[in-house]
Amino acid sequence: MSFLIVLFILIGSIFAQDLTVMQAHKTYGLLVATESFAESELSRPNATALCSKNVLALYKSMPFSQITNLCKPEDATRASILASARQIQECAQAGDTVLFLFTGMGVGGDFGEPMLLTYDSAFTSEAMAGTSIRIDELTSVLSKDGVQIIMLLDASLNTKFDLVTDSDPQLMTTAGPIASDVPGKYLSLSYAPSVGVWPQDPDLFGNTLAHALGGAADANSDDTITPGEINRFMVEQINTQTGMPPGVRGEWRSATEPILTLKPEQELAIGFPEPHSWRPMVSPTVKRTAIISGASMLAIGGASFALSWRAQKCLEEVCYQNRDEYDSAVSQRNAFLWVTRGASTLGAIGLGGGLVLQPNSASLSLTARW
Repeated sequence: MSFLIVLFILIGSIFAQDLTVMQAHKTYGLLVATESFAESELSRPNATALCSKNVLALYKSMPFSQITNLCKPEDATRASILASARQIQECAQAGDTVLFLFTGMGVGGDFGEPMLLTYDSAFTSEAMAGTSIRIDELTSVLSKDGVQIIMLLDASLNTKFDLVTDSDPQLMTTAGPIASDVPGKYLSLSYAPSVGVWPQDPDLFGNTLAHALGGAADANSDDTITPGEINRFMVEQINTQTGMPPGVRGEWRSATEPILTLKPEQELAIGFPEPHSWRPMVSPTVKRTAIISGASMLAIGGASFALSWRAQKCLEEVCYQNRDEYDSAVSQRNAFLWVTRGASTLGAIGLGGGLVLQPNSASLSLTARW
């Protein structure tokens, strides 16, 4: 019986370890790019490429399932962005971090109503507010008790466009958004504190951010990256190259808890959806637990069968002294036989099910260079 107790303790420890892993704080990434627009010839060159670089950079520290990629222009609609934000908000738990990266164009700046232009934004004075996404609106969707929100907005370009009105056309400059007037405790970093600061390299912010997220911001080489390290790396790098640091809002300096943990391999594990299969999709933890539990139950069944065989041997060799001892030996044999049948059945179900289940982290190996 002591053998059975040890096996149950072993199974319990396995579940406890899996529960600890499952309770670890997570970081969710939502990356959006608007390179072009459905109703305007306005464009943000290289927005899709910059967004994709940052996606690849995050693969060095985050699983594929926690990154939402809306880098293609047609994917970055108002409805898609808000729906993705709501889905992430539902998944996030206290202690988690939501990392929102936007590459495109915004309007509003510090003193207006900061908005991000989406692929389906309508460039009329009446419809723009309803077809773009306000920073405070996005923050409200993502907000959840105990969840940290980090925004990195590559959205300030020195571009002018006509905002159509019922009377005279209105000339508007995409000079933001920095969103310093948005309430709430979160981190925010804009493309530039003023319009047209870096005309010689409009991709500077996006490229620097990709290097930061890919590991260059890990100043103390502990294989983790904090918001403060991201801030320091970007401010130092951009200030060195241009003499003008990016605009910073929020609580960067006090954000010292790691949000990214770099994988030891330099090769990026990038997940791609596998062809449709009849096998149910589960997390690797569930699959591993089912296999281990099934194998453990089969071991329990084997041990119980050995004990029932020993009890039967005792009956055959007449090792009992009286009727009471005979009845006790028969009861022990029957009990061990029932445990054998039950444990073997559960073990076969658990092991078979574990082998059939398909982990949802299947990936292909891709080395990214830029």
